[in-house]
Amino acid sequence: MDEYYINSIDNLREIVDNLEERFLVLQEFIEYFKGKNCEVIGLEKINDEWSVLYKLDTGTSLYIMLNKLEKFRPDWNFGILSSVYSDFHYKSEKQFKYVHIGDIQGNEKNNGYGSLLMKYLQKEVVKQNFTHIQGEIVHRDWDHIDRLEHFYKKHGFTVKLNYDIENGEIKWVNKAYEK
Repeated sequence: MDEYYINSIDNLREIVDNLEERFLVLQEFIEYFKGKNCEVIGLEKINDEWSVLYKLDTGTSLYIMLNKLEKFRPDWNFGILSSVYSDFHYKSEKQFKYVHIGDIQGNEKNNGYGSLLMKYLQKEVVKQNFTHIQGEIVHRDWDHIDRLEHFYKKHGFTVKLNYDIENGEIKWVNKAYEK
């Protein structure tokens, strides 16, 4: 229904009704998030479906989440769950913050939702002036290691894998902190 070719009054009514329904669902999301430390940060069309992106930022946790806009649900369809850490660099005597990805969760694979979430996480890291994003690839991830390696490299991460112990590290550096 995202094609807006109008060929009759009935067709126009159907288009308006569909847009109105999506708008009302978005309003429900915004109302639900008030007072919950959540903020709507994007509205994106992916795979012919609209999705709302939002973040939960507690200062120590930063979650970027996505819900399809088909109907209001107070839980999320996809999310990057991460923690925010502070570190002190002794040589420069400066405090810096970075994000550690704990998990990427979702119920559909290879549909672009993870990429959309990562794009928004990287934007948030730049916006908050964090130095980098890091994470680990652990044994439970090893059955889809090729897909993970491709995903992280596609988003500018360096990926170091140890095939002997089925473990790895990922890191993306905010351009403001590249040497």
